[in-house]
Amino acid sequence: MDMNLRNLLPFKRVTPLVSLLTVLTGLACGTVAIDYSADLRSPDEVTIVMEVSLTDAFVEMAADAENSFSPNNPSFRDWKTEILEDESDKYTVRLSNTFKGQDAADMLNPERAKGEDPLGLVMHEVDKGTYIEYRIEFPPESFTDTTLSDDDSGELGEAMQAAMAGMLRMDITLKVFGEIVETNAEQTVENEFTWHYNLVEFIEAGENHSLVPYVVTRVNKSSGSSGSCNRLRN
Repeated sequence: MDMNLRNLLPFKRVTPLVSLLTVLTGLACGTVAIDYSADLRSPDEVTIVMEVSLTDAFVEMAADAENSFSPNNPSFRDWKTEILEDESDKYTVRLSNTFKGQDAADMLNPERAKGEDPLGLVMHEVDKGTYIEYRIEFPPESFTDTTLSDDDSGELGEAMQAAMAGMLRMDITLKVFGEIVETNAEQTVENEFTWHYNLVEFIEAGENHSLVPYVVTRVNKSSGSSGSCNRLRN
């Protein structure tokens, strides 16, 4: 999934404040809600479920194959697709897929985030000797392409910022294997971590990468074992 703002919303980069206000005025009656969850049972198995709900002016995005969360996007060719709502003023779709073995390794490979279209969640693996440490995160590039310059954000009033915030709701949940070392999650329940963003907070994460979701976990090496068998989450 590419969470880059230019692909989440139906406009590219808009830097002049007057242009931004024009766009927001035209789209004020629409909202985008995204519930993204990834269940990493091991470094070799991950299940991703994404539910996207669009209302009013944003509904037409569902038919745009170039949009990063349209079910018509070629990236979701092998995913299970469930249309939960399909009305003129509301559209909700759930997309899910389980990646195993090499498919999981390819999907989580950080090198994939270096292209023009970051694909979302990545994992960095470091051998620490007695254990292996994993950093699971979204590449900062996913949050980087904001629509506000510094001057613009200073000129926006509280009412406009509130209107912007309400246009996007994104909840991200990661379930992670291993012994947790560090995370910046807003909510933590055992090995499940959650982050919440509205549009303004999403833009802030693009400016301050410490706000982008990440979890660091580690797994002790087991002598005499190989593969992912010793790295599964109970």
